[in-house]
Amino acid sequence: MTSAISIIHSLNGTPAQNVAKVFEMAYGGIENFIGYDDIVLLRANLQWPANGYTNTEIGLALIDLILRRPGGFAGEIHVIEDNHTPNPHTYPYSGWCTTDKRSNGPYNWFELIRYFIDHADSYPDGIHTDPVTGQINVTFQFLLGWGSFTFEDPHPILPSYSGKYYGGAWERLDGSVDPLQLCKDQYPTRTSFNVRRLDIRYTSDIARVSPLNTEYDMQYYLIKSQHSGLYVSLYKEHLTAWDPVTETFTSQPVKLINMCTLNHHSHAAAVTSIVKGHFGMVAEAFHYTGWDKGGPPTFYYAGGAIGYNMAMIRQPDLHMSCAERIGRLSRTEDDAFRAKSVAISTDPVALDYYVGKYILFPAGELYGEGGWAGEMPMSNDPSLEGGYYGLTLEFCRDPLADHSVINGTLDEDEMVVHPFDHGPGDIDSDGDVDLEDYQRFQSCHSGPDVPPSDPNCDAADFDRDNDVDMRDFTAFQDGFTG
Repeated sequence: MTSAISIIHSLNGTPAQNVAKVFEMAYGGIENFIGYDDIVLLRANLQWPANGYTNTEIGLALIDLILRRPGGFAGEIHVIEDNHTPNPHTYPYSGWCTTDKRSNGPYNWFELIRYFIDHADSYPDGIHTDPVTGQINVTFQFLLGWGSFTFEDPHPILPSYSGKYYGGAWERLDGSVDPLQLCKDQYPTRTSFNVRRLDIRYTSDIARVSPLNTEYDMQYYLIKSQHSGLYVSLYKEHLTAWDPVTETFTSQPVKLINMCTLNHHSHAAAVTSIVKGHFGMVAEAFHYTGWDKGGPPTFYYAGGAIGYNMAMIRQPDLHMSCAERIGRLSRTEDDAFRAKSVAISTDPVALDYYVGKYILFPAGELYGEGGWAGEMPMSNDPSLEGGYYGLTLEFCRDPLADHSVINGTLDEDEMVVHPFDHGPGDIDSDGDVDLEDYQRFQSCHSGPDVPPSDPNCDAADFDRDNDVDMRDFTAFQDGFTG
């Protein structure tokens, strides 16, 4: 990353172009961020349908980029999420299996896993099948702290997982107990394990906003790899995977990417993005931190619990705002705005501030610029004084009364933004608008109100109305350089 407070933003390209560009700009290429044998955890939003789940075109682009990294890839990729339902595998609104995509990518996330199973031969240096489990190294895991379920047999999307059991367990432990060994010994059949640290708590004694109605143990998950059987932890001191056979840590580093959709959530909870999306890595109970008794929820107090959890448990290695299509009013509106953006940073609050102020808020509608609620507390503007969004970020940035934990910055003067605009007409993303782009445009032309059949034609839809017509050609002509 160019700077600890850098924000890298690629816009107006296809999802594949935007994803590749941010890693090129930040690291000089994916191979300088993801190692040859890394175990990569992709934490996506998967609770809601439509634009409420992380865009699968961006997911496809990121996984494809990792699998094709120069030098090969022998590690593992796991899509993970704490869905707030006991049956995420069948819940009709879940991004895992929903049929309600509304143009938020060609797949739900089960179908995306299936894509890589079906196209394994296209990744000879990236996809590998474990001889014991029979599963490829692109897989998934549910972050379950309790409850259990079994996949359908046969499974309609993932037949190789048919009849598979998934179960969770949890314990309150202090730092003297080895959670990996305990999980193996006491919960050998469980697929995930929620560790609640009773010696690391967010309480009224330390919280910046006090008193809290509810106080919480800081917590994290362990998961079992469906590919290799290794245990993978989301705790910062567990830097590599753990082998339950040898009961030792391996040499395989664990990388955590928090890849969140960008949407207005609700009138009380403001914006879903990087910080609020962190709920997908901890228990649902964090939602209730600091709610006012007998009044509307002061949801933003939860930012403090998340900020403390990031500091004491684990900060993701990278945050990615997936703003291909964004909900200006909700997570499930029909006409989600096509922002065509991917932005990354190691600073969660700075990234949230930037994408909120410069992507979501300018998109307008009720809570955005020009909307009657755009200057009210539920606004999409994180710079609004007293706004829920800004307060959520502020408490995450500075969660403690003694200010001993600081997670990033909300000062725009301290943010170093590196944008790259693929621009109207530059369909092949080579820095000019020439005859090669014109040929690509011709092959993408579909006419008014007719979506192009090729997803790579997204870059030719300049006015973001899901077709490639004469209005797009006018924009192309304006940028033509020859």
